[in-house]
Amino acid sequence: MKKFQIYWSETIINNRAACIISVLLLLSFSIISLIKFPSKYDNSFEMFMLKGDPNIVKFEKFRDLFGDAEYLNIGITARGTDPDVFVAKTIKIINDISTMLEDHEYVTKVSSLSNYQFTHNLNGIMTTDDLFDNPSSLNRNSLELALARDIMLNESLAHDRLITKDLQHTRILVRTEYVRNENAHKEKVSNDIYNFLNEKNYISDGYQIRLGGGAIISERFEYLSKRDATLLNPIVAVIMSLIIYVLYGSVLICFLPWVLIAASIALVSGIQAWLQFPNTVVNAALIPTLIIIGMGVSVHVLSEFFQLSSTKNCPINAAKETTKNLLKPVFFTALTTAIGFGALAVTELVPVKQYALMAAVGSLAIFFISMTLFVSILSYVTIVTNNKKPMNIDSLIIFVTKMLANFTKRNKIVISFISSCAVLFCVITVPRISVDSNIFNYFQSHSWINQDMEYFDKLYKFSGVELIVDSGTADGIKDPKFLKRVSSLETHLNGLEKTGKANSVVEFLKKLRQAVHNDDPEFFILPDSSEMTAQLLFMYESSGPNDDLSDSIDFDKRFLRISLPVENSSAKEFANFYNFLQNDLSLNFPDLEIEYTGPMVLYNAQEIYINSGLKKSFALALVMIGASFIVLFRSFKYGVIALFPSVLPILIGGGVTIFMGISLDLGTIIVGAMCMGIAVDDAIHVMARYINYKSAGLKTHDSIDLALQESGKAVIFTSLILIFGFSAMLFASLVPTVLFGVFTALIMTLALLGDLFVLPALIFIFERD
Repeated sequence: MKKFQIYWSETIINNRAACIISVLLLLSFSIISLIKFPSKYDNSFEMFMLKGDPNIVKFEKFRDLFGDAEYLNIGITARGTDPDVFVAKTIKIINDISTMLEDHEYVTKVSSLSNYQFTHNLNGIMTTDDLFDNPSSLNRNSLELALARDIMLNESLAHDRLITKDLQHTRILVRTEYVRNENAHKEKVSNDIYNFLNEKNYISDGYQIRLGGGAIISERFEYLSKRDATLLNPIVAVIMSLIIYVLYGSVLICFLPWVLIAASIALVSGIQAWLQFPNTVVNAALIPTLIIIGMGVSVHVLSEFFQLSSTKNCPINAAKETTKNLLKPVFFTALTTAIGFGALAVTELVPVKQYALMAAVGSLAIFFISMTLFVSILSYVTIVTNNKKPMNIDSLIIFVTKMLANFTKRNKIVISFISSCAVLFCVITVPRISVDSNIFNYFQSHSWINQDMEYFDKLYKFSGVELIVDSGTADGIKDPKFLKRVSSLETHLNGLEKTGKANSVVEFLKKLRQAVHNDDPEFFILPDSSEMTAQLLFMYESSGPNDDLSDSIDFDKRFLRISLPVENSSAKEFANFYNFLQNDLSLNFPDLEIEYTGPMVLYNAQEIYINSGLKKSFALALVMIGASFIVLFRSFKYGVIALFPSVLPILIGGGVTIFMGISLDLGTIIVGAMCMGIAVDDAIHVMARYINYKSAGLKTHDSIDLALQESGKAVIFTSLILIFGFSAMLFASLVPTVLFGVFTALIMTLALLGDLFVLPALIFIFERD
């Protein structure tokens, strides 16, 4: 290996110009790939599931039977000066918004008070009439408003679905087109609504318009994610550069790490574009990941290079020596980091698989660029850090690193005891860690989107479960026995805790029979025969309705849809409810063939994949990284000692979430993977130098002392740069991004303490001269 290290360093630096040109050519191909295959954003359900996933198959079946399944809500509340929503101004506003949406290219259905139709008996004939003949021409004293108010007070089909029973709140239900593997349509319809509301300025008339639903939530999340990345990533870079300047005292050095990071990002982004991996909420963490790993590697290389430059007085020789000394540890840090990320790929979530692959490729790309392009550029650098630094950090850090060996030797038992307590803490807390990707938790509590989601959840419940009930044969839903069982099912569902009002065609059929019998409430009952059901449906179709019931029953009249709203809850609570629902209905309605789908069911499937994948991936990462350590250090003892301080900070960070009342989401899980990479990086550098000095015949104390003095500075500098840099994430709009910054800083701090104190203490305990 040493011969290869010498050969590599001599070849690269002696041909440094050719090396720089070659790597730049490679990067140019990456840029061409980015231009030729631009990545699009895709956070659709299909993107998160494997092809042929049974949950997606059921969702596709639902869409084939009943049409689009995504809705957005526009809520309107009666003003304080109005008795209810049946005021001319309010109805006109509802009509304006509804008309705009009815003409929208991505809207397939709009339900609101302004276009509401009610079925009743008129002179012995079933008739379907508009609630308002011409909503735009209403005036304050219109009798139509009083009549509409009386109708809706008794229109149970619309209660808690379109309007509250007290008539103080109403909403516009908008069914949007579902486009596979696409989010642009959601942004389009959401932004058109924002622009329309801003143009009309209804707020000046005292109205508060509430917005919610799948399209609005997706647009807000994507918009805030992009805005956070656009604003915070440059701020992170500036903060890191300032910290580098404070630590090294050179403007040039502030820019050098970004050469490595930028080149790595360009190379990885080009590969991502060539593979045609879309941008998702998960791989948005790819750039921060590459910044963390790239900064760690670059600081180690720079520290080594400038330390050697001060003694050799020749950048070419310093670059050769740096490459020779760091080729092996940087390679193994890249390899172990790639293995750690690769372990994430065991999950069944496609975006996580893609992120794991690209992060692993990124780790290896950083190694390749650092040991080729980066060291070649350094060989031209003749400026050495000046002595007039903004803060005299060097002397302080040199003092600290010189004291570390003596301190850890004297206090090895105390440090080990504290570490044991930390292990006990992890044993107690880690099994209780929960994963919850509830969309409510993504937005800060003071944000309008969070408040509007709470508004809709309180009045109408959150998006729930869609039930597909199979009658078994064409026209089977006309069978009164089947309808009575479905009616019993609805009654049962309405009585469950956490559910809102179930909605299906069953209650509507009762309404039709009532209309046939002069609107007599006693005839709000189901048809007595299949023929009567067919006759009622035919009479309804002939009464001039706008709604053909195609989103409630399928064309062959075999399948029937029940929409069950469910109140917002954590992922674990919903999973418990969902499991209870399936078992409960199987027990009480074994004769009904029911399939379950809908957005919440798909989210639940994702949570299951995350939970199962998290345990597998972390266990696999531990085994593979541990094996890599043993191979690298050619010692089981050294491998385990180096692994311990690399993993413990991740576990402690996870345990802290229990005390903070925070559930992990994809973002915080990825933080663990990223920070494990940098913790492994630092542990390898410290342990590799220790073993080198130990192999040279030095005693344990002297070997640790020299290893900490040489690697300690880079370890401390890396940690300080990353901790302060990612603190900018605390000012993000999205909660997962804030937690990303919090846990990155926490885990990096713990990893620093582990590498400087726990690792040497363990060596002193288990090593003998």
